[in-house]
Amino acid sequence: MKNPFRKSDQPDKRWAMVIDLTRCTGCAGCQLACKAENFTPPGITWSRVEFLEVGSYPQSRRHAIPVGCMQCEGPECVRVCPTGASSQRKDGIVTVDADKCIGCKSCMIACPYGARYILEEKRTYFPGYITPYEEQGYSNFQVGTVSKCDFCAHRIDEGLSKGLVPGVDREATPACVINCWANARTFGDLNDPNSEVHKLVSSGQVVQLKPETGLDPRVFYLAPGRTAVALSGGLPNRSNAYTAAAAGMPQSNEDLADGGGSSVAREGANLP
Repeated sequence: MKNPFRKSDQPDKRWAMVIDLTRCTGCAGCQLACKAENFTPPGITWSRVEFLEVGSYPQSRRHAIPVGCMQCEGPECVRVCPTGASSQRKDGIVTVDADKCIGCKSCMIACPYGARYILEEKRTYFPGYITPYEEQGYSNFQVGTVSKCDFCAHRIDEGLSKGLVPGVDREATPACVINCWANARTFGDLNDPNSEVHKLVSSGQVVQLKPETGLDPRVFYLAPGRTAVALSGGLPNRSNAYTAAAAGMPQSNEDLADGGGSSVAREGANLP
């Protein structure tokens, strides 16, 4: 993993997320919270839960892995976009301007995380009937354009305008984070040494998905089977009954990227 604090020309803020796979239960609450917050149409799931199957019977285990846009430091999707519709803000968040998007899907092909979706046609959850929720949602989407997670940038920006702190104040924090009942997600400013995110990333216990791409994602993971870092007002120290090795879980960036030699169930949570 590259040094996440390496750039001297970074602005004051650099948003990042850490997901604790020991705490995640695979309930898909984050997936539902994202849909409710962003009014995503059927078939578009910016935040999703996939499952990693490791080991063999009777020692097999199934681990939930929430995934979405990784807000990469060097986003390939931005590089390949022919119109500039995909861009990166100064705070690191990657966004899509639907008015500039021509639906060529170059960014979708370039993204190694499958985090981008194109709205090819308007669909309804109930045949022949559009709910008020869907009416509100479709006002935010254009047919033939690509969309993706943006860390709930609207919540962050509005919260900052009110003097709130993203990752601390609920109103300024991504919906998937505040709705995780297991407290598996931590969000904040990676450049703030006092933030929980900074402390977790500095602990040396976090890993990234597919680090071999060199894209340097800003979503990090704490793998199951390790002793969690004690944080002020955050997660308590705890240890698991099994170790990462005993559980068959990936123990390095490379192992996590390729599934640790195990099969990855890519069906995601069975939600629209």
